[in-house]
Amino acid sequence: MMDIGTLRAAALPPRLLATWHAYVQAIDDGLRRKALDLASGLLDELDAGPVADRERFAGWLTVTLFDRSEGWIGQFGGGMTPGPTGYRRSLDWALSTHPLVSRAVIPYVLAACEAEPRGRPVRWLYQCLLGQAWRLPPPDRERLEEAQARLCGPGADLGALLVLAGEHDPDARRWAVELELVGSAVMRVEHPVHGSSHAQEPI
Repeated sequence: MMDIGTLRAAALPPRLLATWHAYVQAIDDGLRRKALDLASGLLDELDAGPVADRERFAGWLTVTLFDRSEGWIGQFGGGMTPGPTGYRRSLDWALSTHPLVSRAVIPYVLAACEAEPRGRPVRWLYQCLLGQAWRLPPPDRERLEEAQARLCGPGADLGALLVLAGEHDPDARRWAVELELVGSAVMRVEHPVHGSSHAQEPI
């Protein structure tokens, strides 16, 4: 489960950290509308600034969401849990609100698959098409499905993405074996890639 310290250390320029911290706090307080407005405003600021800042944040967000959190497959972190001041939602959910996924994560994953059509980027595409993918608006899902068809051929099932990714990604390889043996896979990353170009630098 994601902790607030990890979230507050987002790869953002200093001028935007206050907005991001307010966003994380709104998530922690259960203020969904305020959180969505803050996320959209943050992305507007990134779009108006240097491309490198936007790419660095999108890379951090993608790696943190898919390799370090439970906020995607876990359906917004598994819902509300009791806490000292009432029921709260897991902070993992902060990584997967729609503005962040639609405007940062999906473009980053698609660009990563173009640059490196194997290994971890392809696993990310698989993850995009699972979990909360049903929440995505049709244009977002269509872009992901088109990328799947380009990589694996028209009509290929999602398992084909795991097979392709598994040639260079140990987690995808393990998931593919589990999927073939028992019909489902435990979506847990056990082999984070430290120092990867995708984790540190824009595409």
